[in-house]
Amino acid sequence: MNPAVPAPRDAVRVLDDEFLIIRGRILELAAALDRLDHAPDPSDSSLNGEPGHRAVFNDPRLERIRQALRILSESSTTPDRARRIQELFSRPYQPDWMTTFGIPQRRF
Repeated sequence: MNPAVPAPRDAVRVLDDEFLIIRGRILELAAALDRLDHAPDPSDSSLNGEPGHRAVFNDPRLERIRQALRILSESSTTPDRARRIQELFSRPYQPDWMTTFGIPQRRF
């Protein structure tokens, strides 16, 4: 074994090392979703400041968050959740992206 390359951690070690970090991030996510649920809906004056999130219910960003949560909750035989979520929140690749964004192409 190459001494410069550390041995991969086993599943128990990964969980031991990362549990509190994962737990904290899940709590942050839950708190953000709670804030969204409790925020008044600016488009509904009948709520009189009561909680409601109808204004964002169909927002595509919120739908992506829901899709990401479904990806996280799936059991997977291949560890590709990070890739799938990254792709979910990314723009589709466009070969002419530099032109689309007005970036001059440099010639080498």
